[in-house]
Amino acid sequence: MMPEHLHRRAPAFHAMIWGTALLFLPLAVIGRPHSLPDERAGELLARRVLDAVNRERRQRGLRPLRWSDLLARAAQAHSQDMADRQFLGHINPDGYTPADRAMLAGARRFRWLAENVGVHWSGPHPAQSVVRGWMASPPHRANILNPRFRYTGVGVSISATGAVYVTEVFADRL
Repeated sequence: MMPEHLHRRAPAFHAMIWGTALLFLPLAVIGRPHSLPDERAGELLARRVLDAVNRERRQRGLRPLRWSDLLARAAQAHSQDMADRQFLGHINPDGYTPADRAMLAGARRFRWLAENVGVHWSGPHPAQSVVRGWMASPPHRANILNPRFRYTGVGVSISATGAVYVTEVFADRL
């Protein structure tokens, strides 16, 4: 039986699977997060999220996820969209889903796909904070610890208000 947090699409749509839970971290802003002065800093944060997620997987005897530039491109576009339009969710205001974004980025062969989204409002460690939040949320934790997933991509974007938006996309194959 499939977990409740996953929805199955019709076989004509490659039987895509994606997580639907949202993660809302505390909205109280205690101060601006450490600034990310350039794109390289965002890429570094994305790699830190991957490292933290793989640490959680290894601790439970699961193989680490492999980085996918295709999935990272989809994740980055969604994080940027959320930061620009100030929303947090798996379906953007235009109706695009995680599967839509992954396919637009070039990933077409997956059978299983999931997405975690989060926002970090303040403090010095956005990557660790977001992954801790995901691990405390059963649907997000299930995505991180799903043994079907082999690939991932992470995208990070900073909004004009200083909030750090993070998206991680998981897939079984590309």
